[in-house]
Amino acid sequence: MFWRNFRRELRYTATRLVSVVVITMVAVMLYVGFACLNYNVNRLANTYYDQQNVADYWITGQSLTQTDCDKLLKISGVKDVQPRVTLTVENRYDSDITILLYTVPENINVNVPRILEGRLPSGNGEIMISRLFAQAQGLQLGDDYEMKIPGTGQFLKMTVCALVQDPECMYNVDAKNLTPNYAQHGFAYLPEGALSSIFGKNLYNQICITTDGTADENTVRSGINDTLGTRVINIVALKDYVNAYEMLNVSNSIKSIILIFPLIFFAVAALIMFSTMSRLVENARMSVGTFKALGYEDPKIMAYYLLYGILVVNVGFVLGMLPVKLFALTLIQKIFNALDFPAYTFAYDWSAALTAYLITC
Repeated sequence: MFWRNFRRELRYTATRLVSVVVITMVAVMLYVGFACLNYNVNRLANTYYDQQNVADYWITGQSLTQTDCDKLLKISGVKDVQPRVTLTVENRYDSDITILLYTVPENINVNVPRILEGRLPSGNGEIMISRLFAQAQGLQLGDDYEMKIPGTGQFLKMTVCALVQDPECMYNVDAKNLTPNYAQHGFAYLPEGALSSIFGKNLYNQICITTDGTADENTVRSGINDTLGTRVINIVALKDYVNAYEMLNVSNSIKSIILIFPLIFFAVAALIMFSTMSRLVENARMSVGTFKALGYEDPKIMAYYLLYGILVVNVGFVLGMLPVKLFALTLIQKIFNALDFPAYTFAYDWSAALTAYLITC
């Protein structure tokens, strides 16, 4: 009789319980899905930064030398340095198409580009170029690309030796292109000897450094200014470098959505469940009296009615977890479609899943 009565009352309240299950499912999907988005984006970004040794600071200045790099290494907390020349060049035949060039020494140790196809340059006439820019321009390995250097009247003809990605150019924008436009703007890496005849040998306009995390930002900035003096034009930290940090900026802004938006659905589900159970208990006074007359103890009768909530919680949670992966991957693709980040594997944020389950309970 006990369970037969449970099944009968379950049919009577099925419509309201199903609505609670649906709302719970949506709440779980949203909460865990947004959390997984944030978790995977942070995991991807941090792994990518570590693998390619992304700079913590970009120092732009005048007449920087290898001696300056040696001095910067003595600043407390500085781990690696990388001198280079950076400049924006134009397509020889279309000035609207620009490339940000990085000319670097042979041993790249900071902001290391990830080679997807091809190899490192074997001479000063070869270039490693952005994969997405190459696709937009119809470039392949072995093709020649001609550029002109604004203000000098000089031209460069380089052979594409590699297609690359670069974590510091995940969100590749410039003054003309405020959002990534790979048909108009890209980036490329050259051996430093390719431009030494124009800008001088062993002279740079930028030094990238990484730190070991032991020094605070003020200490590092003071050390840089003391070392380089008036030759420093500006110092940009990773968190302020849009091209490299945009992914984490967007991810961090989503955290408020994770905390607030899904909780609305949890609250609605709780209110409907409370209303349903109140009505069910109110209409079941006779059944409760019957159970007592038949010898059922209060804890067992309480468990009888709690079983409705347990059923709804578990069904709603399981159904909500099923589309989480698809939901999170769709969000990542839609929100970060302009970014050029590497392939990755999806991972569940099980702490968020546990939190969602506890909230539903």
